Amino acid sequence: MATILRRNLISVTEGPVTLLDACYHSHYSDHVILYFSKNTEIEQVHVNPPWRVVERISVDGAWTLHLEHGANAPVSLVLFGEHHEVEPARPELDIFANKDTFLAVRNKEGADIVAHWFEFHAKTQNAEGAVIFDRALPDDTDTFAKRLKNKLSDETQAQIVIVSANVPFGDPNLPAEQHPYCVPTAPGKDRMEIPDPDPQHAPLHEVHLFEILRHRYLEQARAVANIDVYDLILPTQTAS
Repeated sequence: MATILRRNLISVTEGPVTLLDACYHSHYSDHVILYFSKNTEIEQVHVNPPWRVVERISVDGAWTLHLEHGANAPVSLVLFGEHHEVEPARPELDIFANKDTFLAVRNKEGADIVAHWFEFHAKTQNAEGAVIFDRALPDDTDTFAKRLKNKLSDETQAQIVIVSANVPFGDPNLPAEQHPYCVPTAPGKDRMEIPDPDPQHAPLHEVHLFEILRHRYLEQARAVANIDVYDLILPTQTAS
């Protein structure tokens, strides 16, 4: 029987600052990484002692702050003038250590689709576990996790971690990903009535997501396959 584990990212929004997550580094137990959204004004972020910033990295306009401190104290932050005490997440690398693991993002797909997707790969690719980032809000993700548990067969032996966040990870200027306007080659875009932006379900925008999941869960996995929950890797007799 599959084990379903629920996790939430540590996310905070204050004005023009959005903290996507805070977690300890998967290699350095005294280092913490703070991940910020692309639209964050990083000058509005201040880290209080005893933590100190040892490195700042920008990836496609999205900042990470790498912090160092010898103790296990919460991280004291001032975000756009508001004080927050953040308890960074510890990596849970033992869940997928030495396992063939799948990584996917769910954006409104039903539990039956996701169950079929995983069980197909468990049978054909020896998938032993999966990390699924759910684009829904945490309460809706809780419901999805229960439905997925019920859809998986009793014979499925796996560890599945379902992760969500209370901030959107989609493009703030686009409608939901399912709308034809979001298809790059869709004809007639100039004649479409474009819905209002839906960052909760728009195409993925926050580039830090996969690094977050790697440091939290996947650094010691034997192998990781990152595909959509509606795609299947067909079995083959030839070596890859």
